[in-house]
Amino acid sequence: MKIEWGKLKASDESPVELLQYHSHPANYPAATALAHAHGCSHIAFTAESILAACNKVIQLGSELINLPAVSPDGKALVLYAHDRDGTC
Repeated sequence: MKIEWGKLKASDESPVELLQYHSHPANYPAATALAHAHGCSHIAFTAESILAACNKVIQLGSELINLPAVSPDGKALVLYAHDRDGTC
């Protein structure tokens, strides 16, 4: 797998990560794009509490794709959700 990865900090010190996958080429419509698809397919946030973030996502009308799970490297809890417009 070939990935370019950039880490930035917002003005409030929040981390911003940008990933570009060079392997796994595919063309998917935005509504069905996979996390490794070309283009903007997901955005990640760091939160103090993943359970609070999960509840906020639901409260705002978004659909969870999965419940919080341990990341493959074992260093974080992660969850995926669709945006509330259902486009990603």
